[in-house]
Amino acid sequence: MKTARVIVRNHNDVFAIKANDSLWENKTGASCATLIRYEESPESAAQRVLEKELGLKGNPKFVGKEFHNFEGVKRFLYIFEFQTDKQPIINEEDIRKGEFISITKARELIESGETMPTFDVAIGMLKSD
Repeated sequence: MKTARVIVRNHNDVFAIKANDSLWENKTGASCATLIRYEESPESAAQRVLEKELGLKGNPKFVGKEFHNFEGVKRFLYIFEFQTDKQPIINEEDIRKGEFISITKARELIESGETMPTFDVAIGMLKSD
């Protein structure tokens, strides 16, 4: 299964979310994520989910691709980042809340086990700037 994850950044901060998903209810996640549809490019999926979940338009920058097996759930993760000075407008069907946090805070959350495993991968692939 292929997924696109977009990390929205405001300078060095990242937009972290709490999803409306009972599996990850209290975990911090990537700004937005989606399954890549059949015959859809990872770039198109990233643009689609960025607009649908956060109300932002533009061309996210490809950061990298990795394969992961999360306790039997196998995923190709296509990671993108999107730099903006705008405040994302969350789609409340998908996201309960979101806020910009520092990369340092993101790493602290990862170390404390308060994040989704895909968030850990995405943050690990970003440059600290």
